[in-house]
Amino acid sequence: MSTNEHNALKSRNLGHDLIFVINPRENFDVVASIETKSGQLIRHKIRMRVVSFNNSPISDNFGFYGDNENLEWKQYQLKEDGIERPDQCPFKSNKCDDQQIYSTKPL
Repeated sequence: MSTNEHNALKSRNLGHDLIFVINPRENFDVVASIETKSGQLIRHKIRMRVVSFNNSPISDNFGFYGDNENLEWKQYQLKEDGIERPDQCPFKSNKCDDQQIYSTKPL
């Protein structure tokens, strides 16, 4: 998640608007699987480039999919001084049945 509130984390400030960058795990794991040595090296290179670009250490909120200690939502809203972050994931899913999805009547 990119917001213009980020000052220190330049990689999280892509302009004046709120921006979501979506990189599906299925695509990323093809080239940077955590289960291969080459994938681990690619992830390390990416993180080191982010460190260089931001001129700051990598966030301790970055983890790897499958790690039980990893709360992935924290990676989308990284901590930075002066920016509030909720204690729990702010995104909620509202489940609905097929009839609601395909209905032409207002809910």
